[in-house]
Amino acid sequence: MDGVAVLEGLPIERGFGPGVTLDVSAAKETSFEDPETGCHGADSWSAERLAVPVDGDAISVDFAISEQVNSSSLSCPEPTPTGDVGGIVGTPGVTPPPTDAAPAPADTSSRGGLIVVGLLLGLAGLVLAAIRPRLGRR
Repeated sequence: MDGVAVLEGLPIERGFGPGVTLDVSAAKETSFEDPETGCHGADSWSAERLAVPVDGDAISVDFAISEQVNSSSLSCPEPTPTGDVGGIVGTPGVTPPPTDAAPAPADTSSRGGLIVVGLLLGLAGLVLAAIRPRLGRR
């Protein structure tokens, strides 16, 4: 921001008496409203430096970041529900699988499960044969 201030009628001429100092402050505010959405935005900026010495006909003040205060706000009204259901718009990035297809058959190339079942049946047969009383001896 650039600004010019002209000082006239100072009570003390330069070079005589105590030095002249100024308290310098600057501010800027803007706001807008979007008529289509009803959103309202506001931005503000301000800065201040105290006791700036007036040494000549012109002074220049460049505000440091630490001397500046910025703020922004954006507020939008909540949309009023209409009760309507909107359609889906867009295309998926990946085509989903069909939902009416039967599941794929299980892999029957592995016989490990059959071997385990066979071993368990054989072990059960041995246990039954060992605990069964013999018919010939009584």
